[in-house]
Amino acid sequence: MRGEMTPVSADVQGLEYDFVRPGETGHIGFVPATPLGSASRRRRPRRRPVARRILPRRWRTRRALPLAIALVSAIAFWAATDGGSLTRRPAPVIAHIDQLLARVGLGLSEITVTGQQMVSDRAIYDRLALSGTRSIWTVDTEAARRRLEMLPWIRKASLKRVFPDRLLVEITEHKPIAVWRDGKRAFAVGASGSVLGEIEAARFAHLPVIFGADAADGAAAIIDTVRRLPELNARVAIFQRVAQRRWTLHLKTGRRILLPAEGQAHALLTLLKGPEGGRLIDLDYELLDLRIPGAPALEMRGATRR
Repeated sequence: MRGEMTPVSADVQGLEYDFVRPGETGHIGFVPATPLGSASRRRRPRRRPVARRILPRRWRTRRALPLAIALVSAIAFWAATDGGSLTRRPAPVIAHIDQLLARVGLGLSEITVTGQQMVSDRAIYDRLALSGTRSIWTVDTEAARRRLEMLPWIRKASLKRVFPDRLLVEITEHKPIAVWRDGKRAFAVGASGSVLGEIEAARFAHLPVIFGADAADGAAAIIDTVRRLPELNARVAIFQRVAQRRWTLHLKTGRRILLPAEGQAHALLTLLKGPEGGRLIDLDYELLDLRIPGAPALEMRGATRR
């Protein structure tokens, strides 16, 4: 019908606009020119409205849609592959997802470590290997846990993502059972016989002291045996590993007790049973030799040993 305006579309500087009836919100209207030959209806030409740059609502939706899709895809990928540990992760794709997640507020901005006493912060952060990581969702927590548990002091490690931008690292350290003295240096020894690391001996003055080649190996067994004998345990100052096969106990009084390579617990229990045993270890001797089963030998102070 003549006089009605037909909707058309145009592209103004890269944005889409709809030209419809004048006065409609968010659009630009114009009046079509009067057809030629209609002089009777000819009127003064109206000034064409100036185009205004109005951001359509659908353009804002289009802009946010890729970010939303990327976020949903990343979370689905993480859930399906257990944080990415069940598949090989293409580095360029992960880096792109990392950036997108950081932009929507899921970046990695804080690392909290608990339970750590002997392991240095630097050693923990090096094992986490988070250089360049921007989002908590792209951290391979399983791989980081395995790397942390390779440190001698760490018995167990766990990593948890705390929404929206924090990574919680929980550390459980080994408890040392002895201090191994090697010259002027001191090392902590774990229950399994592993050397946990160099320490300040004064900090662990409450622990038994061992020395000798391979003293860490088998230390747990002899220390546990002596602890079950309170009258002897209170007198022992040092556990010495001899020839990598047996132990000699150095008492606080300077006396020595030589133990056999095998059956050391039986030898001590046999010697110390009853009230006589307690008095025997307090005699004024140089050494007590228990290496021959059933035939303990004493070497008195000042005597020449044969």
